[in-house]
Amino acid sequence: MEIGHEIRVKNLTKKAVLQVEIFEDPETKESVRVETYWRDGTVLITLTNDWEMTHLQEIIDGGLEYELETEDFADCKVLETLESQSVDISNRRFADLSQLHESDFECMREYYIFFSGVKLVT
Repeated sequence: MEIGHEIRVKNLTKKAVLQVEIFEDPETKESVRVETYWRDGTVLITLTNDWEMTHLQEIIDGGLEYELETEDFADCKVLETLESQSVDISNRRFADLSQLHESDFECMREYYIFFSGVKLVT
């Protein structure tokens, strides 16, 4: 691994990808947290500094004991997620995601956590 290299990784175990979205009403500042678990996911990380390079290597080497958080990397793109397993919306006034998306709430933050390790995709 070197700075500037693009590295693809995916979850090591099934059903271990969590997508977190934070929505906010622009007027009231009320927030809603949405957690979606996915069966599989793949990210593309472009290493931008020594810390990211070392951190990613530790995660890969750590196996099931380590997790990857996309916010830890300056240039990290989610390439795909497959087979949604569950969706939890923190505010019960929204029965599903379509109601939330049709509301005035805006997505202010989104990140992913890959639990139980990652592996390189070649």
